This record gives sequence, structure tokens and C-alpha cells, in this order.
Amino acid sequence: MYVVVERQNGGVFGFGATPEKASADFVRRDIWYDGPSLEIYRCLPALYRQLEAASDESLIARCRINSKGVAVLRNDRVAVLPLSGPRAIRLRKGQPCT
Repeated sequence: MYVVVERQNGGVFGFGATPEKASADFVRRDIWYDGPSLEIYRCLPALYRQLEAASDESLIARCRINSKGVAVLRNDRVAVLPLSGPRAIRLRKGQPCT
């Protein structure tokens, strides 16, 4: 189980059973991302289950990377948050404007 994560703020941009499936999920979501580089990390089953249960486009998932380099639930035990109000993260659906 793997997730595509922005390490700085813990935003999850894709997930899958293998690194390739996690990358494919990120591409499938058609998100143009303008920020720090994204990395693929192994994740714990608890985080993966929450991501699978809430695979909705109107939600943003967050996690943290532990000392072993594994994506885990945040300390408040909430992985998926509704997208409401202004967000500091810069995401655009589709291709960038030229």
C-alpha cells in the first residue's frame, strides 16, 4: 500500500496497492500541481482504509511521515478532510492555463 505525498504538509494526492498504481491514481485525478515535489511512500493499512472509504473528489487527505519513512495517520487520527474555505495548497483541475 502506497501513497503519493507532499512531504511538507502531508497532502495525499494518490494511493494504490503498488507504487505504480499510486502514481496512476494521481494521473487519473488529473490534478495540475504547482508546489514542492511529490514522493511515494509506503503507508499503514489504517490510512489506506480511510483513503479507500473516502475516495471522493471533494475531500483532501492528509497524513504524516513517521521516523521510518512510512505514511501514517496524523496525530489527531483524521486522514480525510472536507474541502471548504480557503486552502493554502495550490491545486488546479486539468491542464494549466497558457
